[in-house]
Amino acid sequence: IASELDLQKLLPVIVERANRLLAAMGTGLYLYDAEKDNLFYQVGTGLSEQFVGSSLGRGEGLSGRVLETELPLAVEDYHHWPGRSLQFEAQVVGSVLGVPVRWQGRVLGVVEVQREAGRPFTSDERRLMDLFASQAASALGNARLYQAAQRELQERRLAESALRASEARYRATVQDQTEQIYRIKPDLTITFANDAACRFHGVLPQQVVGRSVLEDILPEDQAGVRQILGMISPEQPVLV
Repeated sequence: IASELDLQKLLPVIVERANRLLAAMGTGLYLYDAEKDNLFYQVGTGLSEQFVGSSLGRGEGLSGRVLETELPLAVEDYHHWPGRSLQFEAQVVGSVLGVPVRWQGRVLGVVEVQREAGRPFTSDERRLMDLFASQAASALGNARLYQAAQRELQERRLAESALRASEARYRATVQDQTEQIYRIKPDLTITFANDAACRFHGVLPQQVVGRSVLEDILPEDQAGVRQILGMISPEQPVLV
């Protein structure tokens, strides 16, 4: 299961393998919602499938107790167990085992395995399920990291695409102007000139960029040009 990075594909694999591992009637996986501080029944198989979509509060029912204590819990006769959740009152189940899915010091969820009455979970089976939950936690944690990285990459691509579109609109607007438009650095080096400016000078854009604004100004006029351009500031970024 560690090789599966698609979260939606991984979750059913976890419950199906846990179900087969302990020859259970049903297995479900609760995922912890930190914002609501509860467990959400994300996926189930067998008898547990009917409860997908339900939620348990911290300390509620068997899995809620597992979330609260962060320890495995097994009940031989869940139907008559006083700590059972009322929302599962009609469910006739014998033995139930809940194991926390811990990753990097925090609980990601709970795996809950159900069996018919008369088949309690042995100590070896509990240890086996604890080991399986550790593997599931690693797979689940890695899948979430991969999902977050993919989401961040997609957001970055969208942002870059929007930036390119914005730059294209800006350049198209500037290039359509009949007036000469320049963008210059504080040292008066030209970094951009629109088509009108290039036509005026009879040069290509690449022949303008990198030049100083003062190159085409008479020496006796350069001080005045510097003074005028020195008026440009963040509050007045454009001179007409």
